[in-house]
Amino acid sequence: MARLTNIKLRRSGTSGNVPTTSQLDLGELAINTYDGKLYLKKNVGGTESIVDIGGGGQSAVYKEYVYTATSNQTTFTGSDDNSQTLSYIPDFLQVFLNGVLLENGTDYAATSLTSVVLVNGASAGDILQISTFVKVLGTGDIVTDTFTGNGSTAAYTLSATPDTENNISVFADGVYQEKSTYSLSGNTLTFNANLPSGVTAEVVIGSSNVTLTNIADLNIGGNLTLVDNKKISFGDDGDLEIKHDGNNSFITDVGTGSLYIRSGTTYFQNAGGTKTSIQTNSGGAQTLYHNNSVKFATSSTGISVTGTVNVNDEYSLPSADGSDGQVLKTDGSGTISFGAIPASGSNTQIQFNDGGDLAGDSDFTFDKATNTLQVTNLDVMGTFSKFEDYGSITSAANITIDYGNITTEDRLPTPHDSYTVSEANSLTYLNTGDMIFVSDETGGATMAFYDGTNWRRIQDRAIIST
Repeated sequence: MARLTNIKLRRSGTSGNVPTTSQLDLGELAINTYDGKLYLKKNVGGTESIVDIGGGGQSAVYKEYVYTATSNQTTFTGSDDNSQTLSYIPDFLQVFLNGVLLENGTDYAATSLTSVVLVNGASAGDILQISTFVKVLGTGDIVTDTFTGNGSTAAYTLSATPDTENNISVFADGVYQEKSTYSLSGNTLTFNANLPSGVTAEVVIGSSNVTLTNIADLNIGGNLTLVDNKKISFGDDGDLEIKHDGNNSFITDVGTGSLYIRSGTTYFQNAGGTKTSIQTNSGGAQTLYHNNSVKFATSSTGISVTGTVNVNDEYSLPSADGSDGQVLKTDGSGTISFGAIPASGSNTQIQFNDGGDLAGDSDFTFDKATNTLQVTNLDVMGTFSKFEDYGSITSAANITIDYGNITTEDRLPTPHDSYTVSEANSLTYLNTGDMIFVSDETGGATMAFYDGTNWRRIQDRAIIST
């Protein structure tokens, strides 16, 4: 008789019966066929427990129906011996007749969702068991090896190495073999006795890999735990990954797009949730913290900083405002502070220096205390004229020019500004004795001096004219 290559799990038909941790191996499943519940043994931190991963009624993951056949009965449907109404998902069921596994399509047909039809009629009193998954969570990696006994061989080499002995199911001519009838070492399966000649053995090998499909209605009541260095992938190409490597945790976008974290308000906190590092707000400030204290925040007008701003470890800006009229000043050692401009002394100056050093004498100095502008070593490269309109002079003003000691005779003629007669007569703020060069004087260009009223030619004291 042919057989279906699926795994038959530990089971109980007693209402309310729940397996104990000593009855199951770690990761092994058990089914209560009466209650329609599926149980799993797990271990978290050394504590073993049994987890109910299937509810009662049609919401269960796995159910089993039992029928006692009448003479030559082929169709089994409706209520079974336990008053459960048959319902299954095609291709996700096993059918046993008197404990022998039948093959779908060869020994029976199961396509209507509510009935199973045998090819050959059963005898009166035969027991037909229908085990079915009523909710498919996913598909696992399953390999099936088939061997034919010769009466002299007990050890057979499997095509894959099972993770544990609990990941295999062994059938001999369709009859499930208890694990006590064989042993497993690596990928070698050894029966306690030589497999009889002509007997067909089928070994179903499952792995720990499960592909979940169509799980929109899957609810997990407990924890979903992954071991270190295993990742959860999202997307058709696994573009988004989440994993822990034993020391650090990673959220990685390995695709071509971007990673979006969306929330009205988002917090980046420590593991205990007691300290915030970053807070983002879709309609307000974006805030940075140090040891749970706000240090930097944006606003609609700019940014605000709480504490001290240090620039390149060279200097720090003041953390508070100064008084009215104060200015920023540095001590040259990295301390910048607000301070008043001294009313007297050498610091009450505007200075321009070749070397940029404010100490010592300057080339150009204005002393506010005396309202004196002092120029040292003035080198005029072009024409120098003091005849400019500086506005009204309401008090006496003096200009002192110190040319220093003349050690060699290298003096040059003193240049004078050149004007036309019309321009000269329009000059203002003149002093008696001022001299100019007149370019268009009658009879030729000439030097002229101001007598307090008119410009006169120096050669004959005649008033200039054109």
